[in-house]
Amino acid sequence: TSPATMTSRRAKNRRENLAEEAKAREPMDDVMNMLHRMAHENLRAIPQEDLGPMQWHGVIQSTCDPTIVQRDPLGNGDQSFISALSDGGMKLRRVWASGVNFHPLNMPAFPQACWNGDIAAVRKAISRCPADKLRELLETRQSLLRMSPLLIVCASSRLVGEYTLLPGMADHKPDMFPKKGADHVACALALLEAKANIDARDICGNNVMHHCATAIASARSLEVALVLAKKGADPNAPNRQGEVPLCESVTHRKEKSIIVLLECGADPSLEMHCGSGVPMSGFSMARCSPEETKLMHQATLRRTACGTMALLAMRVELEGLSDDSLLGRRGVCLELDTAKGRYAVVLDAMKEGEGKARSVSVRPRNLILCEKQLVGKLVAVSE
Repeated sequence: TSPATMTSRRAKNRRENLAEEAKAREPMDDVMNMLHRMAHENLRAIPQEDLGPMQWHGVIQSTCDPTIVQRDPLGNGDQSFISALSDGGMKLRRVWASGVNFHPLNMPAFPQACWNGDIAAVRKAISRCPADKLRELLETRQSLLRMSPLLIVCASSRLVGEYTLLPGMADHKPDMFPKKGADHVACALALLEAKANIDARDICGNNVMHHCATAIASARSLEVALVLAKKGADPNAPNRQGEVPLCESVTHRKEKSIIVLLECGADPSLEMHCGSGVPMSGFSMARCSPEETKLMHQATLRRTACGTMALLAMRVELEGLSDDSLLGRRGVCLELDTAKGRYAVVLDAMKEGEGKARSVSVRPRNLILCEKQLVGKLVAVSE
């Protein structure tokens, strides 16, 4: 068969597969569009009055139990769930987004050093701190946002190098930027080596992964995220409103942040509230972006491929093979040959009535999970 024929056949296979998936997805797309529309209508219905400094304390007192902070001033405080669609939840989110009284110049020397990525000053402060005062140094919260030194490092790392501003977002003041030569990765590692709490949360329940891999993440903050994930930071931890770190990146279509979070172990199948009050998985939220959906499928495949029976009866698509006739072909996974590290895949018939289906042996890295996982009757496998 000529290369031109193979290319034409491959293109035809993909068109047929896409058409089949689109038809199967239509009812779900209608439901998702309806849910998104309802969520936006609910958000618009909530009053948007100005929340100035006089209202900050009132909002925080109504949404956070002060007795928890009184019992442990160095802890995470009230981390109870609060709906993003409730009046208190919306006000708390807006207070958090405003930054309230958080500013590096208002902080003591140690958190200022963390903000500036001044590794020499951070190490010096830690080495000179008495053992009985070390937790206080590492966990004292700053501003009404209750930012720990580790969270401050993560937030500051977003302003190093090229950074992104969302539509309608005001630029930062010049005195907010870290000083030149900042080393946020080294600062984060120094804090963790001194036993800083890697699961520190701010007033909205955001952890280090929420702060590093946001919609306004920079290359430096994503680098910090990768380092913290290796040290045990949870990429699937929900904040107080049920939002996991992946939520914001998917909502704003930030592919670099999505890639890093998936590499850190984020699970796109988890339900995400994402401020709408309507729980959705990462797959559902990324449905209109084929590239992001593919990334999530690949991440799920990597997470499950370690189990010997994880992909049994799952529908997959073949990619990255040297044999052009197999590219884009779909089929059903059978058992995993643990010795060779390959799955047996029974390919779909090219056309109805073609006869016995072909079985191929494929490495997990050459498989993509299909959205449609309804497996029909398996035809006989050729010897």
